[in-house]
Amino acid sequence: MTPAMAAGVSKTLWSMDDHCAKMDAVAPKPGKRGPYGKSTKGQMSIHVLKIIACANRHTQYPDGERHALLVYINAYDLGTALSSSPRFLAECGWELIEVRGSKRLEIEISSISDEPLRNAAATAVQEGYGIVVYATPIADLNS
Repeated sequence: MTPAMAAGVSKTLWSMDDHCAKMDAVAPKPGKRGPYGKSTKGQMSIHVLKIIACANRHTQYPDGERHALLVYINAYDLGTALSSSPRFLAECGWELIEVRGSKRLEIEISSISDEPLRNAAATAVQEGYGIVVYATPIADLNS
């Protein structure tokens, strides 16, 4: 005797098959599946970081001079792009890195009209990273 039978709720000893059959009877029938989108999981894409950094043993800029940089990174996700950029930038002569903005590049590289930006994005596809340094130093700390 089950607790349900002892309480007078049911006079039947239900098996697991009986319960499953009842659930299947009231469950909605599967309908036509919707369209599938292309999955980007596991695919690398270009991420763009807007950065302020100080030159440190850089070949073109004096030590301590602050510049705006656009860094293009070929990575699986934004988190990976953000975590790998400080090491790469240090190797390129930049320190005190401050990320001011970031996003995934949503357009085809060939459609970027500005040649230096297009070249940096193409370099990121081929080599993992591409940098555009704005030549005018930043004097205002709030820029």
